[in-house]
Amino acid sequence: MGLANLLVALPAGLLADRTGKARVIFFGGCLVPLAIGLSVYAIMWAYEHPKAKATAFGLFVAALSLWGAVQAINNGVAQALYADSVAAGERSRYFQYSFSLNMIAGTLGPIISVILFLLHHNTWDPLALRNVFL
Repeated sequence: MGLANLLVALPAGLLADRTGKARVIFFGGCLVPLAIGLSVYAIMWAYEHPKAKATAFGLFVAALSLWGAVQAINNGVAQALYADSVAAGERSRYFQYSFSLNMIAGTLGPIISVILFLLHHNTWDPLALRNVFL
């Protein structure tokens, strides 16, 4: 995921400078359903084919690579467009809002995972793991 982020960030920024930020962000947004679909497929494949570990690993690598590309576009180009869309004197306030929402989401995700594991009686069997991931 990190390597994909590294490989996509600079070309995405250059492309945004040449063709416009909105177009690159639109392309990154189009990658999100693909990343979700491949992630779900990888999880389901791993659950249904527990002995095909190499294939499952490859699917997870591909899915996480797509997520890395999405993050590169979101963290770079979308943040630049966000900054351009806010008046210079107001940027710190709106970036604080964005940061706070990110922190809330980053906190709620693990809390929801804990709740889901508790609903599965804290078992880490393949079925529980599949359900929590999905």
